[in-house]
Amino acid sequence: MATAAAAAATDSDADNSIDTHGSISVLQYTVVDCSSYLEQYPPENIAENRPSDQASRWSSETNAPPQYLMLRLTRPALLRRASFGKYEKPHVCNPKRMRISAGLCPTRLYSLATCQLANDSSAESFGLSLQLRGREIPSLFVRLEPLITWGGTFNFSIWFVQLEGVADPDIVDRSLDWLREFRERESIRLCMKHLRKRGHVEAFRALSGETGVKLEHPILTELYDCLVERGEFDRCEELIQTAYDSGLFNQSAGSRPSKAVWQPIEPVANSETGQVQKPGMRGGHQMALDHLAKQIYLFGGWDGYRDLADFWAYDIDANKWRCLSVDTSSDGGPTPRSCHKICFDYERKRLYTLGRYVDSSLRDCPDSMRNDFYVWNADTAQWLLICEDTACQSGGPCLLFDHQMCIHVTRQVIYVFGGRELHRSDTHSGGGGPAGLEGVDSYYYQLQHGGLSSSSTPSSSHRRLLPAHTYSGLHSYHIATNTWTLLRCDGRMLAPRMGHSMLLHPTADCLYVLAGQRIKEQLTDFVRFDLTTGRAVCLADHACKPSGCGLTQRATLDAELDEIYVLTGPHRDRASADENSLWVYSIRRDSWTCVYRRVVGGPQQRQKQQQQRKQNLQHLQPLQPEPRYAHQLLYDPAAKVHYLFGGKTGTQHQQHSLLRQQQSAAGRAALLSVGDSADGGSRLDDFWSLRLVRDTPEALARRCRLLLRRQLCLELLRSGRTALALGHLRQRVAKLADPNSQADARLLSRLAEQLVRSTGQQPEHDIDNEGSASDVDSDDESTPSSASAAELAGVGRGGGSISDQLADAEAAAAARRLLRPKRPDRPDTVAEQRRRLFGRLSRLFPEAESQPRAHLPDLLACPCSGEAGGSCGLPL
Repeated sequence: MATAAAAAATDSDADNSIDTHGSISVLQYTVVDCSSYLEQYPPENIAENRPSDQASRWSSETNAPPQYLMLRLTRPALLRRASFGKYEKPHVCNPKRMRISAGLCPTRLYSLATCQLANDSSAESFGLSLQLRGREIPSLFVRLEPLITWGGTFNFSIWFVQLEGVADPDIVDRSLDWLREFRERESIRLCMKHLRKRGHVEAFRALSGETGVKLEHPILTELYDCLVERGEFDRCEELIQTAYDSGLFNQSAGSRPSKAVWQPIEPVANSETGQVQKPGMRGGHQMALDHLAKQIYLFGGWDGYRDLADFWAYDIDANKWRCLSVDTSSDGGPTPRSCHKICFDYERKRLYTLGRYVDSSLRDCPDSMRNDFYVWNADTAQWLLICEDTACQSGGPCLLFDHQMCIHVTRQVIYVFGGRELHRSDTHSGGGGPAGLEGVDSYYYQLQHGGLSSSSTPSSSHRRLLPAHTYSGLHSYHIATNTWTLLRCDGRMLAPRMGHSMLLHPTADCLYVLAGQRIKEQLTDFVRFDLTTGRAVCLADHACKPSGCGLTQRATLDAELDEIYVLTGPHRDRASADENSLWVYSIRRDSWTCVYRRVVGGPQQRQKQQQQRKQNLQHLQPLQPEPRYAHQLLYDPAAKVHYLFGGKTGTQHQQHSLLRQQQSAAGRAALLSVGDSADGGSRLDDFWSLRLVRDTPEALARRCRLLLRRQLCLELLRSGRTALALGHLRQRVAKLADPNSQADARLLSRLAEQLVRSTGQQPEHDIDNEGSASDVDSDDESTPSSASAAELAGVGRGGGSISDQLADAEAAAAARRLLRPKRPDRPDTVAEQRRRLFGRLSRLFPEAESQPRAHLPDLLACPCSGEAGGSCGLPL
């Protein structure tokens, strides 16, 4: 499928690259279609840039989606950039977000970017590129679709559009020639796949011989013959070993998504007291990591009643917390605080802390409004006040909270960006929220501390105060000279904000800034700031990316792997459900991948939980943290492990449960035991580790062999040879399963269940339906299983009778049978089962070396839409 510029090269002949580095010029276009327009603002106006003329624009007749403009270039070109001119001053009809799609056919366009535009008079440009299998391909049509205006409910207006790209006929024609050859080759390969799948072997061989097109790698072709045609399972395993030895699995291992594996951390008890010592429930705390000494530091936070000043260290190897200070202010350190930031210099063993939230009732006191700056020496366990108020230093930030801070250990520079600035003029009368907070201060402070549900919205009093907000820019602090520098005060590309994420890439000397909030606006931009040149670049917005990050996201970075990890939390725009999702951004490929998602509170999720409660099967659910906000997430780059601590749950169904429990004294006591506080809800003190398990070539080869052995076991059961199937399950299948893989546990569980069914009665469903592609080849560690692979590996051992062994198998499979939904009967044959198995095996091989993922029938017209090609056709 065609993608934006980040697509990775996967085509088999990707080495024969086409030179597309021609000169960039302005591309001429005409408007060939639009959704609607007002008579005085026709779409042709966008071709002229007249910023002082209010009538020089296209304006839609309504704001009902979709509203769009369709542009046609005079001839195909390699699209590189789209620029948007604006009116000479901010306008309520200016688009806030714009989706740009392009392609060679107006009915099959591919999304290139979703751009975030500022409401000002400055023109903005966005880089674009349409790629297929790592090659840049031409576009003829461009669709502009404004999604939302800065005025909210106003009609859309686009003032001026300029497209730029490579129009050199030689370069474009070579690209078109490659595209035609690709389409021809893929069409033949799809026909070959269809013919072989339907058993037309002679026609398949004739087409292959006449065209010279290879469907797949020769090893896969022989694997198909041995598996589907002859059923030679031993020879199939030999071919899998040959593919492994030849390095085929090395190519596919790197392109497969990782699997998220959560584990709760239960600290060990103190050897002297016999009690477990650990930090209490809180939100708005801060954590830092010394990956060399394997120590995690935690400081401050908000427990629902007060700011905290306790200081903790967690020994990763010993699995123990120890309290370094109950109150750091009594040890010469910082006062109680939350919404502050800390960073750690792992070479010099120094921990720095800056910023905090100050209650509005205390802002009349000059001493409380100082932005003190502390450093803690881990070698001497001593605090040092670097500066009483950084605002008094040239270039230093004033008092702020919900900012971001990171340290460049090599350069010995600390970078501070964003955050809500606090001034003595920010005081308001009255009370509201915990500890007398009022207005917008109460809203944002509670949201970051975990004092509000993430689905809450500012009240009228909140909104009344929003325009008074000021946000801090980008500052740098040079440790050696004790000096501050203001690098960026304000800007369209890197707008100051709060509640965002900022990550330092030490080898690339750049900062990555993601999401956050500015006034009422939930930001979704992703910006790269070059520390050497001082240039900010807004990275391309992808169709597949984290959504609704807002204030609740947490992000980390692995400089060695060039990957950014984003854990999203509850969001106020999700009215029906809250979710945690983990996304991985590959800097090298410029692509996002979702590796984990847990939804809590949605209708389907609630129905599933009710069924499990009725069946008393909650213990089969894998351990996962609740969706939350006001938490902290750390990453150990050496061990490749994330650590998560605390925060506050924000799901609506939990809030309703809390209200019900508060009606009884026992319920109130239970709430207090899980962190109920003055501002309502429950804070957390749970501690989690998260590992991203990546497929290795060895694991892929083992998975292929396991699926082959499973198929042989099913065929033995189908033929009535139950004893042989039991021996094969015990001696061949179970021994190959990974005891730590829940996917393998599900496979063994279903085989055991089929074994039970085959001894007593006819199976309720077809055997292979119990192992569909989505289940058998799934590597989702979050799917519940009825037993571990280690437990099921004992099926058939111990020398007991077959009936006794089958009884054990029945007990192990009972839970899985209850959880699985009923499936309709479907006639099936062994040959069809083998073909489906071959399809699963081929998906474990590199895409360029295996049969096409698409299916020929999917290219036919959809009877309900009447459009040829549908959404599954050949690219472009």
